[in-house]
Amino acid sequence: MNRKLALMLLLILLLTLMINCSNEPTATAYIPQTITVSIVDNEFQPPQITVNKTDTVRWVNNGYTDHTSTSGKDGVPNGIWDSGIIHPGSNYSYKFDGLGTFQYFCSMNWQNGMVGVVTVIEP
Repeated sequence: MNRKLALMLLLILLLTLMINCSNEPTATAYIPQTITVSIVDNEFQPPQITVNKTDTVRWVNNGYTDHTSTSGKDGVPNGIWDSGIIHPGSNYSYKFDGLGTFQYFCSMNWQNGMVGVVTVIEP
């Protein structure tokens, strides 16, 4: 009788462990996204965004004049990215592989406040 009781307790313990293990959350791989920033005349919309590491930001010129998306501050590029001229109806994309806060501007209109910020976090 003691042997049967011990075996039943062991089975209950094993079942309990199996149930608890199956309730553990499983890690899912992050799927990178593309986030769009609209360029309209003299502003980025939205001007500040937060994205996950490995996401891509796409700037789409929905305005009527040429613009750029140039990393840096106060009209001084820092060399991380530079779209060159983005003509109306065109776009430029950049994939963010590093963490941090990245300021950027339109090299033609930064004096008028055409600036933006991309904050990159872990997914």
